[in-house]
Amino acid sequence: VYLCDGKVYKRLDVNDNAVIAWAAATGTLPADGDGNVARMIALWRGRIVLSGVKNDPQNWFMSRSYDATDWNYAATDAQAAVAGNASDAGLMGDRVTALVPFGDDFLLVGGDHSLWLMNGDPADGGAIDNVSRSIGIVGPEAFAYHPDGSVFFVASDGLYRMSPGAQPLCISANRLDQFFGTINLTTRRVLLLWDMRRHGLHVFIAPTTAVAVTHLYWDERTDSFWHDQYPANIGPTAVLSYDDDDPDRALPLLGGFDGYMRHITSAASDDGAPITSRVVYSPLAASPDERVLLR
Repeated sequence: VYLCDGKVYKRLDVNDNAVIAWAAATGTLPADGDGNVARMIALWRGRIVLSGVKNDPQNWFMSRSYDATDWNYAATDAQAAVAGNASDAGLMGDRVTALVPFGDDFLLVGGDHSLWLMNGDPADGGAIDNVSRSIGIVGPEAFAYHPDGSVFFVASDGLYRMSPGAQPLCISANRLDQFFGTINLTTRRVLLLWDMRRHGLHVFIAPTTAVAVTHLYWDERTDSFWHDQYPANIGPTAVLSYDDDDPDRALPLLGGFDGYMRHITSAASDDGAPITSRVVYSPLAASPDERVLLR
């Protein structure tokens, strides 16, 4: 398991449960002159993809296929390591904010206010095509996959859904424009999580400190949005859709500020904090017959 956070590169050795340094055997792992390293990581076409180096924000980097220690961009074979500033594909036309593997053929790259699609392996004739110059992705964890292969992501103006070969569609348009337009990304991180059991999407507006904030849940079966809130110590700080052969273990997992991991289930309280539920009905227009009865 390979890890990066903008400051250091690490890897988890699952044989002895040790987190140790991740170093390049050939070439150099991406970093800028101030020692900042990548803060975004993805696995695509057998390559580790990195981006988000602070002073090199439009660049992207890929290891050699199936070798996480080879970062030699001088090699010329089809499986060689490759980077934006050392390839014909070039840099992204925007600051990279998210790396979204979209099957084996495409890598969706989110920008601050743009979307780009890497079509094919950039070391073997692949190219970068622009999808949008107005829609971006607000953060490296602001996306999730639907079982049908489409992807959800949050842009500055709403929640989008995109299928392979199609343009992104805003599914929150004219319903939650104000909610998404007022997310303060200097104090909030957006985390998306698909809930297999409930057939819906969790949109967590994760705080950087332990405060209670309002999240969203989208129910696919009714195409309805629901506001949600957890106790401040729960956060969440991290989310994962955990898959397991045992249905009692295949659950959405949440990491909290208090160091606990929790799963979403049906209950009357969150660790002793009562759960309250409210529904607001919009004004209902009565028919002529109903108005007669009301009089």
